[in-house]
Amino acid sequence: MSRTLAISTALLASALFALPATAQVRPVDQRVTVSTADLDVASDAGRAAFLARIDQAVTRACGTLHTRSTSELQANLACTRQARAQAQGQAQTVIADAESHRKVAMSK
Repeated sequence: MSRTLAISTALLASALFALPATAQVRPVDQRVTVSTADLDVASDAGRAAFLARIDQAVTRACGTLHTRSTSELQANLACTRQARAQAQGQAQTVIADAESHRKVAMSK
């Protein structure tokens, strides 16, 4: 069964309270899709590959920690926390569905 996981991030101005008053902050919406089409996420190897893809997607959506300022670091950490929290719930659903389908297939 093929599933996709969408990671959506929004950098909110309220999370960037350390920015100077002159800095302009716009919320940035980013959507990254993680495919499981070629994975068996019910297996240990497939699950590990899926979780690695999620980590890569979070980095694509939020960027790396190689920043030039404290405010950029704070923005990256807020984005990463939000994306990981959202992805964790979606990933658990995808994995549970795959395990359920595997159990049904094995019982036939």
